[in-house]
Amino acid sequence: MKQKPRDSLPGALALAAKNVKTLIILNLMCLLHALLIVTAGRSLAALTRCCMRLATGETINARTAFSEEFKRKDSVWACWLFLLALAVASLAVWLCYRSVLRLLLLVALLAAFGSGVLVYYLPMAVMIDIPPLVALQNAFALSLVLAKRTIPSVCFVVVWAAICAMYPPYTLLLFVLAGLSLPIFVCALIGWPGVKELVVEKEDAIPSSDQYYIEPKKGD
Repeated sequence: MKQKPRDSLPGALALAAKNVKTLIILNLMCLLHALLIVTAGRSLAALTRCCMRLATGETINARTAFSEEFKRKDSVWACWLFLLALAVASLAVWLCYRSVLRLLLLVALLAAFGSGVLVYYLPMAVMIDIPPLVALQNAFALSLVLAKRTIPSVCFVVVWAAICAMYPPYTLLLFVLAGLSLPIFVCALIGWPGVKELVVEKEDAIPSSDQYYIEPKKGD
């Protein structure tokens, strides 16, 4: 049987299934380190970098890798911007919950805008030293250029978020186990090749855990 490409949604989910234990530990570590609220941005950045390392095929010890990445201070503001946008979107959905038409329009707008953010923003923000707003602009542009890769990924993330949030008492365990780590891992697998091809200048190998900084293209 022909092997599914890693940067497709079926391939990403298959690889996630092989690393389910690591993703669960990473998700728990992220939620634990974000309990103080002020460390939420750093915790999300650490989770994203660990998922990027896992997506490249590196075998990691989840606890050790997360602790190492949590000590780093770069990319924290980029992740705070993402969390702020997520909080605003959640509040908007809650306010429009009773109006079906408003809710549908809001979901459509969030899906259109969030396509770039969900798939490309976090991998780009933690892997390349560029301002958060520039990463946001690039992410949205990539979502349009690579629409065939973006649409399935966005659909998966939206469905996963809906499942985790639909019945909070019953789906809380699902969110605790893999609410963040699974979608971020999928985005790391699917989004990074596009970022590497269209944003990064050289076709170098994906960086190892000791070297994350990659020079962006001149003029970006």
